[in-house]
Amino acid sequence: MNAVSRSVFDAWSPRVAGWADFSNGRATDARIRLGAGQPPRPTASAVSGWSAPVDGTGMPSIMWDGRLDNKESLVARLGLDSRQCDDEAVVTAAYVTWGAEAFERLIGDWAVALWHRDARTMILARDFAGARPLYFKRRGDTIEWSSDLRSFFTTEAAPAVDRAYVYRFIADDPAQDQSPYLDVSVVPPGYVLQFTSSGIRRSIGWLPSPEDRVEFRRGADYEEALWDRLREAVRCRLRPGTWAELSGGLDSSSVVCIAARIAQEQALGTPKTLSYVHDAGHPDDERPYMEAVVRATSVVNKQIGERDYTAFGFDETAPFPRPIPNLGRTLHVSRLLKGEGGACLLRGHGGDAVMWSLSTAPHLVDELRRGQLSVCHRTARAIAAATGLTYWQVLHRDLVKSWKRVRLPLPGWLTPDSHTSRQSVRDGEADRHASNAWRVSRRHIAQAMRVSAYHSFRTTADIDVCSPFLDRRVVQFMLAMPFDRKVTAGQTRTLQRASIGRLLPSAVATRTTKVSGDGYVCRALTREWTPLLQLISPRANVVREGYVDYRRTRDALEQVRMGIGTDAFSVLRLIAVERWLKDLQRHPWRHERRH
Repeated sequence: MNAVSRSVFDAWSPRVAGWADFSNGRATDARIRLGAGQPPRPTASAVSGWSAPVDGTGMPSIMWDGRLDNKESLVARLGLDSRQCDDEAVVTAAYVTWGAEAFERLIGDWAVALWHRDARTMILARDFAGARPLYFKRRGDTIEWSSDLRSFFTTEAAPAVDRAYVYRFIADDPAQDQSPYLDVSVVPPGYVLQFTSSGIRRSIGWLPSPEDRVEFRRGADYEEALWDRLREAVRCRLRPGTWAELSGGLDSSSVVCIAARIAQEQALGTPKTLSYVHDAGHPDDERPYMEAVVRATSVVNKQIGERDYTAFGFDETAPFPRPIPNLGRTLHVSRLLKGEGGACLLRGHGGDAVMWSLSTAPHLVDELRRGQLSVCHRTARAIAAATGLTYWQVLHRDLVKSWKRVRLPLPGWLTPDSHTSRQSVRDGEADRHASNAWRVSRRHIAQAMRVSAYHSFRTTADIDVCSPFLDRRVVQFMLAMPFDRKVTAGQTRTLQRASIGRLLPSAVATRTTKVSGDGYVCRALTREWTPLLQLISPRANVVREGYVDYRRTRDALEQVRMGIGTDAFSVLRLIAVERWLKDLQRHPWRHERRH
């Protein structure tokens, strides 16, 4: 099989002044004409990459950014020789064999662009968790796509900002299919977009389905099944240059302990971890838990203190094409990892939603919609036992309220226009993309995946961020099993604790508390108060453009700084938005197009 040699989605690093340097010696920006006639060959450009088309074979041309975790099983089903096939060759063969349905069979973190010349079809797709970014822009019969938003910045100016995106970002509700710019779209996680001269066809690749059910006779079988899936989820993400975050919480500690076990068994060397630590004596000091994990695993641990960086990035001058919360820490960690040869960062994100320690369980609605009254009753009883609520309180909170459209509480300092616009966009997005049969399950898992939408480390340093808890096999198993196997009376995450508890220090395995992080935001505001007031002033973009009310915003900042506010993370996102809007004004974002 003749297939392209490697991925070229990776864009230039913001820390490097120049263009991407790929194995073929040139950086290119792929453009495909969808009308009649032969498509032109891609021309060189500044940011995105292109794998050379496969000439003379009739095979599709492919651009692949990712990791294919079920490559061996696909190779066996397709009858290929694994010794001669890279990921791109397997994905191409899968598409030739199964068409667009091939993408639902791909397991891993990936984004793909595929041009099928014979069918005059351009395909863009992403895995369900959206770990790898992918954007596109259609202008007439031309499609442009890239893994980096900077591809779409012209030599004259940046694209127009999407106000609805700003509202949703500040309110902690980033859309999975919405970019910061009006004329640039996002390939939604879990979807396949097929572009032809007649339009766009949108189909689901793979998303969690409420129809999947897993039932075992023994509780030990659930523990073993979860262990196998989590171990494989961590194993396939380990590669040279992999680091892992260690917060001392149950999720990050689980990832680190599993990674350490695999590294020991396979002689991969001592894993490296990094931790964000707070001053001793603060209620959010998690170092005792972190140190317990370090002693149990012998991992290398790099601790980053609050005073090692400026939280809001006021001393940074490089512009970024999207708002990045906690920019200072993100850049500090990015430089640390790149200096140490880091290429991937494992995180525990998603564990709360997937393993279930959330305050609600809206998937009761799914069970009721499908007429599974006995399953709904069984789930409600398990939730009541785990949370201490009565059975009827659970039904009212998780069934009656969740049946209605969920609206997140908005910060009081957003303007009335912000309230109206953001809600209309949220309702429209839900109507367009969520079928009634599994709207709530998808909302539930989307809550776990929200952090993937930021792609902060990919934007700042070309570092992949991976979460084993968002591995498709883990998610599918946890959503398909009976709910009362996940929790017990008075305890959440029962299955996770039983499955991984043998590796965890007892102090971590049995802990039931979790630090909110509000204290960190409060102290950061205090340290950087003067430059913050210069940023969020009556002349700030967020004020002049009507996103927020200045007086109420100033009051909210004061309250959070004194530790009495409830909008700490909304404030953090507001600061990120204002810095981003200022960057768009100060920097023309001009870069020469190479031809």
